[in-house]
Amino acid sequence: MLDEEEMARQRIAELQGKTGSDAAVCIVTGPVKDALLNDVREASADVLVIGRSSRGVSGRLDDLTYSLVRDSPCPVVSV
Repeated sequence: MLDEEEMARQRIAELQGKTGSDAAVCIVTGPVKDALLNDVREASADVLVIGRSSRGVSGRLDDLTYSLVRDSPCPVVSV
């Protein structure tokens, strides 16, 4: 039986095939903020693009979004 990571990789590959994407895929575990910012640093990313939930439409940042913006080593764009 496939583990969750392998199932995620297969699903992402399927979606990338349908859209023609060949973007690199990185799957990590652990606290979201720590795992994400660690990968941003390792990739020497120029920008971090994050999605905002509909709960954030009031202009307020939730705790995770705020901490990503605050601690990111590069600019953060929230869409």
